Amino acid sequence: MKMELKIFDLIRKSVLYFGLWWTMITLSACNLGISGDDEAKTEDYPKTENWWTGKTFYTVFVRSFYDSNGDGIGDLRGVKEKLDYLNDGNPSTNSDLGVTALMLLPVFSSVKYDGSDVDDYRKIHPDLGTADDLNDLIAAAHLRGMKVVVGLEINHTSAKHPWFKESASSADSPKRKWYVWSNTNPGFTDSFGRTVWHPSEFGFYYGYYGPEKPDLNFREDAVTAEMKDAVSYWHDKTDVDGFRMGSAGLLIEEDKNLAQTKSTLEWWRKFYPFQRNVDPALLTIGEIFSATTGLVSFTGDKLDYCMEYSLAEIITEAIETGNNASIRRKLTETVNTLPNQQFGVLLSDHNRQRAATVFDGDKRKSKAAATLMLTLPGIPHLYYGEEIDMKGGAREEDVRSPMQWNSDINAGFSSAAPWLPVKSDFGIVNVRSQTGDSTSMLEHYRRLIGFRNSFSAFQNGNYEPVNTNSPALFAFLRTGNKESLLVIQNLSGASIREPVLSITDGSLGVGAYETTELQSGKASSILRVNQGGSFSGFIPAAEVAPFQSLILKLVPRLE
Repeated sequence: MKMELKIFDLIRKSVLYFGLWWTMITLSACNLGISGDDEAKTEDYPKTENWWTGKTFYTVFVRSFYDSNGDGIGDLRGVKEKLDYLNDGNPSTNSDLGVTALMLLPVFSSVKYDGSDVDDYRKIHPDLGTADDLNDLIAAAHLRGMKVVVGLEINHTSAKHPWFKESASSADSPKRKWYVWSNTNPGFTDSFGRTVWHPSEFGFYYGYYGPEKPDLNFREDAVTAEMKDAVSYWHDKTDVDGFRMGSAGLLIEEDKNLAQTKSTLEWWRKFYPFQRNVDPALLTIGEIFSATTGLVSFTGDKLDYCMEYSLAEIITEAIETGNNASIRRKLTETVNTLPNQQFGVLLSDHNRQRAATVFDGDKRKSKAAATLMLTLPGIPHLYYGEEIDMKGGAREEDVRSPMQWNSDINAGFSSAAPWLPVKSDFGIVNVRSQTGDSTSMLEHYRRLIGFRNSFSAFQNGNYEPVNTNSPALFAFLRTGNKESLLVIQNLSGASIREPVLSITDGSLGVGAYETTELQSGKASSILRVNQGGSFSGFIPAAEVAPFQSLILKLVPRLE
């Protein structure tokens, strides 16, 4: 492995030098510079394939994943040590989870434990490791065919950042304009009624997330330059594959209009060519809390895609109510609004309740939600521990508890007392106890991710809703690259006898199709498709059990 890493490092550096040369040539040709006022057109940057469309992301809160040095705090070396659990680099094995991309939540130096208020954009939080540790982790992930994206909080800094200390030191400070100041208190609040203007010795400063997190002023060219420098620095130093841009919709306020403003959109439009010229394949994911119609404005020529938080809520709602109406509407809206399925699909993350808690420990519901996340269109983002059905409530610490690896002391997370207590159910809910148990949540996730990796129709195929004879039954087709897959999900706690499916205008060719249920391997009924891709009266099984999913592979039958 050490020899492989050395060879990989030589290749990486060669590619990096070429990339730097190409960037200099392109920057000269395009005259992009680093000024926030520079004009940039979408055709002014190198193009690349969207490598992320077919990936399954695994999101890690590093502090809680695995402790490599016995101090009770998870670290970057710990993530590296657990890479074989995520992806061992061998597609023929099924002992790993099979995820193909890794998202690290913020790891840069900050005052708060979660990295949300940066005090140095060029350093790793000392609790988590060093820049060399991040570099080693990314190199090891690349050897396994995994991509790595890192969280970057750019909307605000810590109030203890040297920039803000200087900005607040005097009304005449050279960095005064790096933050948003007012001589008097503007007085208005955000949409939740929270105070956003905070007093200081020389005026009032704007901080959307409170006085400890002052907002940067992205109307100032020097601030934009610093953020571009941070992106270039970490890309060049570690060959990272992209960044998750925290609070991406809050960069520039327009009077009392604080979120998703035209000025913020324009900033991202100018940033995008810079990003592409750093690396044509560099990914930016937006954390934007908006309805689907608001996300489309940011997608494509500003950010590569955004997380679709409202879809996560609808998946949960559909399973809790046992009704397909809301999820059918939502999927139609999302697919028709966001181009080329460029949106992130998730169930939970470091800021929202875990699925196991939402479903009150009902593993059947959690499995149904997992099936939808990994078979629907979009780019799935699995939050660490979700694959073993870890619980976590509304408090932020509660959804950031240590990963439960086994039933040993401290759940196998650390040899020392963990920075947060492990959940009391770790003796049962852990990786070791679920490994090899075909009925476990972990093996359910492994199978689903395996299907997603095996069928391109799940990665980027078309989505077509299918009609059912029960509101508790949600069905859809995924088609593409000569593959056709039919997903049927019972959203309710009641069995559905003789489910009947139909579609009036579909993409399937005329003829008969043999159907095989992927999870059981058993042959199902013959599906006959008429002109216009329509079919009716198709009964895929005698019964669909409570919260059961059926995934049927359709193969044209020679007759």
